Amino acid sequence: MFLKNEKKHFILNKNIKKFISQEYYYLNFDKIRQTRNRNFIFFHSIFKNKNELKINLKNINGPQYYPLLIKNGNYLRKFLNKKMIYNPFLWKEVINRKVKNNKKFVFEKYISKNCVFLPVDEKLTIKNLKYIANETKNSF
Repeated sequence: MFLKNEKKHFILNKNIKKFISQEYYYLNFDKIRQTRNRNFIFFHSIFKNKNELKINLKNINGPQYYPLLIKNGNYLRKFLNKKMIYNPFLWKEVINRKVKNNKKFVFEKYISKNCVFLPVDEKLTIKNLKYIANETKNSF
């Protein structure tokens, strides 16, 4: 039974083109990376003094989000979601984890609760980024 199911889901290399959209072949990954880096640097220029994370801009390489670690980040995340600015809540299981010693995972819980991930997607324009930045600053 297991082997039958496995065969159903196995994709041969010769059939891979059937499963990948033609649009994928025309994506300019260098341009996407540059745009995401630009958007990341835009947010960093605004929030670097508020951000508890020390970010080295030499190491960015097409990120999906700008991590903004601030006190009351959980409030900011909810505020942005109400404004239809999607930002994921990562590592929720760290907060819900039951441990015998409550002093364990203090730092990890703090990051999970307070790190807000601002989108730096390549589809966002400077106008979109300014809107997100203004809404974020308005919540402080």
